[in-house]
Amino acid sequence: MTSQGTISKRCGCRDQRTAKPLGAGCPQLRGDDGAWTEHGSWRYQRSLPTLPGGPRKQLRRGGFATAEAAEADRDHVTQLLAVAGDNRIAAAEVATAILEAKAGPLPDLDTVRRRAMAGTPLDGGATMAQYLPEWLGRCGVDANTLRGYRSHVDLYLIPYLGHIKVGELKLRHVREMFEAIDERNETIREAKNSPHQHVRDSVRGQRTQTRSTYRRIRATLSTAMTAAISEELATVNPAKAYKIPKAGRPKARVWTPERVAAWKATGEQPSPVMVWTAEQTGRFLDFIADDPLYALFHIIALRGLRRGEAVGLRHADLDLTNRRIIVTNQIAQHGWEPVQKPPKTGAGDRVIALDDYSLDILQTHIARHMHLRQLRGPRWQPNDMLFCDTNGNPLHPATVTDLFNRLRTASGLPPIRLHDLRHGAASIAHAAGADIKSISTQLGHSSITITADTYTEVFAEVDLKSANAAADVIARNRRPAPTTGPAPRQRRTTPTGQTLALVG
Repeated sequence: MTSQGTISKRCGCRDQRTAKPLGAGCPQLRGDDGAWTEHGSWRYQRSLPTLPGGPRKQLRRGGFATAEAAEADRDHVTQLLAVAGDNRIAAAEVATAILEAKAGPLPDLDTVRRRAMAGTPLDGGATMAQYLPEWLGRCGVDANTLRGYRSHVDLYLIPYLGHIKVGELKLRHVREMFEAIDERNETIREAKNSPHQHVRDSVRGQRTQTRSTYRRIRATLSTAMTAAISEELATVNPAKAYKIPKAGRPKARVWTPERVAAWKATGEQPSPVMVWTAEQTGRFLDFIADDPLYALFHIIALRGLRRGEAVGLRHADLDLTNRRIIVTNQIAQHGWEPVQKPPKTGAGDRVIALDDYSLDILQTHIARHMHLRQLRGPRWQPNDMLFCDTNGNPLHPATVTDLFNRLRTASGLPPIRLHDLRHGAASIAHAAGADIKSISTQLGHSSITITADTYTEVFAEVDLKSANAAADVIARNRRPAPTTGPAPRQRRTTPTGQTLALVG
């Protein structure tokens, strides 16, 4: 094997007699003409630099659809290692960062170069969970301020950001933390307004966090990151760049052509909650049709499941005979830790009907799922999850969000959050003729007031089209002329049904 490593193709099939993996020797990898087939996937292997006397490190990355994709990923590794030059300590740091990526995206090349120029650890250094308690011990503030710092670190910063390395903290991580706190606030509010006593009791003594608390949390994080920069552990302070949204439930706004044009010109969006039109949603689903998790995003977009509800779907929650999904489980994040538990509120435990197309999408997904399970054999982790990783493990909700963000960016469509894809399901249902009560039940809202208040503009967009359609049903040969000003345009219907526009 050269220093650049080797590229090969393998699969998960096993010998029917010995049960040993066939690997690169599987006969299905090549066709009768000797050309590679779509069976299996490409991978590469190469050695990584180590410290003097340290153990040998081997990098193995696979799952690539083409040899070119595997080669590009391998070349990315070579470019990352080149940043360290002849510095063996720096090269070992880069190697550590590469190995920690596992099957996920490799470290960003520009980020590693920036760290090299700033003299910060090339592997991102310590995690926030390691750094923050140490920082608290030497931040040199009065006892009252320290008490507030420690509260923010223990309740928010470590639970939501602790798994991230100090040098790798980004604006999106900060945004996701506050979005998770927002979601927790919504859970508490809905539970307190529930008609069920046991649901109200479940949040007794819990309070929603105000925007002033958000600002104090952000200030604590910003102070800690400023110290990290001065200690050459980080190069940027993403807390400074995060703008806390105004208080109150944000209204959902539609990505109209005018707003899309403004966004392309300025990069700004009108609201934190943006909704795609039905046409935009269709373009996105067409774009991701070949993704292994297409069915998950389809169900969120068409039937309005929350992220945790979709990720937490089990095969037992599908009633294909009666064409419905029974939402009884979700995978939520407690900080970073994924936890399976019942839906947010009593209204969240619901039954959702499946249309013909969604039913077909799910059946296709299940068939692929079973095929993958056969390929993995004993390596498959047995569970009842409908959506899982390539080894059968439940999906982490944050992994699904990251994937959605990458797919959305690649699609070229205007930005929305994964949760906003669910909001789009409300407009699609309303356009199809569903009333607010039915939509509220479909989305799992505890009150139709929440539905009506959130989607005021979304429903108005649909209602405007309905109003125009209703007006066009009535054939008009002339309209009253105005007392002043130019004559209006009139329409006349010909015997063949053709509508002509006339002036005066």
